[in-house]
Amino acid sequence: MAPRSASTQQQLTELFASIQQFTTELRQEMREEMMAQRAALDDQQANFARQLKALSNRDRLVLEQLQQPRAD
Repeated sequence: MAPRSASTQQQLTELFASIQQFTTELRQEMREEMMAQRAALDDQQANFARQLKALSNRDRLVLEQLQQPRAD
């Protein structure tokens, strides 16, 4: 294999550094996006839990009303 010239070696070094920087930035962006999605999912889950609790409370109240003797 022929030895590389100094300028070719420098270009390869710069290219490698550029690729490393790009990869680092891409990973950071992906991490931030995943964290944002996780936060959105956590919010949705909390909202769903509140809705489920409200439905359960409503069902309990309806059941209590149905069990009360009716005054005819």
